[in-house]
Order: sequence, then structure tokens, then C-alpha cells
Amino acid sequence: MRAVVVATGMPVGAEALASRTAAELTPLIDRPFLQHVVETLVGQGILEIDFLLSHGADRVEHLLSDGRRWGATFRYHLVRDPQRPLGHLRMPTMGEGPVLFGYGDRLPPARFVEDSGGDETVLWGAPVEGEAWRWHGWAWLPAPVRRQVRRDWDEAVLGDFLTALPPGRMRRVDTGLPVGVRSGVESLESQWQVLEGRFTGLMHGGREVEPGVWLARNVSLDPSARIVPPVYIGEDCRVEAGVRVGPRAVVGRVCILDRQCVVERSLIQPGAYLGQGLEVADAIVDMNRVYSVALDAVIDVADAFLVGRVEDAGPRKTAEEWAHRALAGLALAATWPAALTGLVRSRRQGTARLLVRQPADRMPDRWATFPSILQTPGEARVEPGIADLVGRVLPGLWHVARGELRLVGVPARTPEELESLPDGWRDVALAAPAGLVTEADVLYQEAPTEDERFAAEAVYAATRSPSRDAMILLAYAARLLGLTPPPVGALDPAGEAD
Repeated sequence: MRAVVVATGMPVGAEALASRTAAELTPLIDRPFLQHVVETLVGQGILEIDFLLSHGADRVEHLLSDGRRWGATFRYHLVRDPQRPLGHLRMPTMGEGPVLFGYGDRLPPARFVEDSGGDETVLWGAPVEGEAWRWHGWAWLPAPVRRQVRRDWDEAVLGDFLTALPPGRMRRVDTGLPVGVRSGVESLESQWQVLEGRFTGLMHGGREVEPGVWLARNVSLDPSARIVPPVYIGEDCRVEAGVRVGPRAVVGRVCILDRQCVVERSLIQPGAYLGQGLEVADAIVDMNRVYSVALDAVIDVADAFLVGRVEDAGPRKTAEEWAHRALAGLALAATWPAALTGLVRSRRQGTARLLVRQPADRMPDRWATFPSILQTPGEARVEPGIADLVGRVLPGLWHVARGELRLVGVPARTPEELESLPDGWRDVALAAPAGLVTEADVLYQEAPTEDERFAAEAVYAATRSPSRDAMILLAYAARLLGLTPPPVGALDPAGEAD
């Protein structure tokens, strides 16, 4: 059985809360919500899953990879409009058979394999007070029905179309209430549904040390801390003296709750620090960002002593950065006459502009910049060759040696260019380091289209690694020498964008 899961990352409400990541990656207990969806599908025997991605595509691919972890096969398709991804249901690559279709930001307690099959459309939902029947966003779609779905439909239009199918072609299956992360309110309620046993069948790594209290491994809990069930505390958390956690509290991994703070009816996402004496209620905390359910408002806390981030030294990340800097320094020393010539020529032809240091926060007021005369994607770009090497790459080694760029990455951009990108594209660009050589430089023989540039950046952001960087540099060198560049990866983004 094959499933198609929409994971475009856009919530129904509280958009600012999900700005750091895709909505489907909001935690439910101890893991991203989309992982619960995957584990449910695989547990029911569905081992072939296509994901339709937009906002936060790189993070989704990084989390799930190719599916071998679950003994399954995953494919990813990029869509430009996260509200209208349905054109992919008609793609030839989806085959001629029926598929299980669903939205990855919600999950009903359904037996998908047992309840579906054949040429009949199956919808999972339930009667709702004040409404005759509500579709939960999951359906078994035979090929003739899929072929009627239009590219410009959104979820509401699709729901109206499916629920209006005649009884002979469509069957409704009633289920209990789904869990979901479409809004802050729904996300919190879903935590309580699982903690209180009202939604069963999902896995998590906690151990129930007493009724209603789940602790993951390596939790440091002060003897004076008070835990009021239901509560879940993730691995590697530290709960200091006098802290009260609960009722109805979920604390993600690697969090610190400082002395005398109170957490109730709230979700604390991984890596957060709550300061001494702080009281958090009816809220979702994402590091220094707090979403108040009561106010339906997002607050960015500037004082790291109140709400902040538990810093990760990131030795691997630091080692990669210094490797790029060291290689750039050696290359600059070996080619300094040509680099100096290119630098002088660039200064004569252009003016300095500010480029954004990447990776960067999604909030523009937090972007750090540095002055540069390098070309950016908004300007005419020279195709890879000697002119590009001398005029852009060699002078840019100075920025790499200073730690402002990498040898390989996504294109460096000015703040204005980043703000002009579509939301999904901007998120991809901000999630990866900027570099002198990009995947698009070596992937396309001709100047890439916007769709090709977006797809190339999304693929690089999701799959970047030291070995991939090395392959991209080798491919760039091959193009300089007029040779056929070696392949840089298994996924060719051409044709993936909607």
C-alpha cells in the first residue's frame, strides 16, 4: 500500500509559532508529530510513503531520510504553494493504483489498512456537535478519483468534493477525535489526549515511574521538585530545587527548569531554559519564543535569564566550519595573485553590500551581516569558468577564511533578497550555510530557472554533509576544466517543484 502525506508545514493558526520549523515537526510528547504519523503508517503495513513538502522541507528530510530506519521507502516532492499541493496526486509517478492520502499535521485513531481497499473511496471522520459529519483529513483514493483532483484546489475544496461523492462510490468510517498540531490549542490538547490515555497506540520513550508521571532517561530531578501528573519530562533534562511541573506538562529533551519555576498546562519544546521563579501556564515555549494560548499571541523574550536556549557546543559543526576556513586559507595563500587581481577588479565594477550570515534565525531583526562585494543571486551570474573563479570564488576565499561563508552552501544573499523570497524558499535558505559554490552551479548546464534554484537549495539544505560538499567542489573543478562533472547526489531536484 502506498501513502501520500501532505507535510507543507503551514498551520491553521498561530503561524508565528511554527516559523522556526514545519508545523508537522511540533513535538507530541517526545518526538516530532510527523514521526508519529510515520510510525503509525508503518505499523499498519504501509511501507511506501510520498511526502509533499514546502515550509521546513530540509528539516523533514533530515528527520526521516530515505525511510530505511523503519524498513520503508520515502520519497519527497517540493511544492511552491503550501496551501495547494494537490497537483502531485495526478503525477504519473504516483502510479495507477489507489493511495492512502492524508495531512501530516493530524492523525485520527483509524485502522487504515483494515478499513480500506478496492475502488471505493474511504473517508475517516466523525459527527461533530453542530455539524452533520467532519472529515479528519485522511482518505483512501482510487486512481479515478485522484485524476479528478485539480491543482488549484485547497483542503476545503478537496473535502467538499470527497464528502459529496455518492454513497456507491464513497464510504465513511467514524473514528474518535484525532490528535494534531494545526494550532497551539490543538497541539496542547493533543499532548493531554496522549498523556491521559484518551488517544492510544503512539510510542514514546518515557518510563511511568508513578501513575501519570513519565520520565525519560538521564533526568536530573531535585528531591524538592514537585511533579503533579500527568507529566512527561524528556531525556537529559534538569529540574532544579523548588520547581513545580504539572498538571498537564510536557518538557522536551535537554531542557533546564531553574529554581522555583512553575510549568503547568504547557509544552516546553526541546532545548529551552526557564529562568528562576518563572511561571509558565497555558503556553508553548520554543527556546526564547513563548506562545500564549490565552492571548493567542507570540512573545519573543530578549532576556536569556528568563527564557532562553540551552546551548549546544556542536563539536561536529565547529569542526566542519574550521575545516572550510583552513582550506580557504591554504587556497588563498596559493592563489593570492589571482585572488588579489579579482578583488581589485570586483571593487572597480561593484559596490560593497551587506550579506546575511547563514544559517540564521527567521526573524530579520536577528540577522547578522557582513560587508562584501560578491555577486548575489539577484544579479547577473557568470557561468562556472575562469571568469567566475577569478572574479568571484578566489576573492570570496577571504570571507570563508574569516568564517563568514563556507566553500559550499546555498547562495549568499542580502537582507532585501532574503525578504523577497517566498516563505518556503526563505526558510530553506536560512537553514543552511551560505557558500561560494552552490549545488545549482554544478547541477545545471544552463542558467537555472527559479524552480530549479529553489529545488537545488532545498535538496542541499536537507542532505548537506562533508562528503557532499567535497563532491560539489569536485564537480565545480570538473566544469572549470571542461570535463563532465560527477554526480553530486542521488536526488535530482529537476522536476520536483510543483
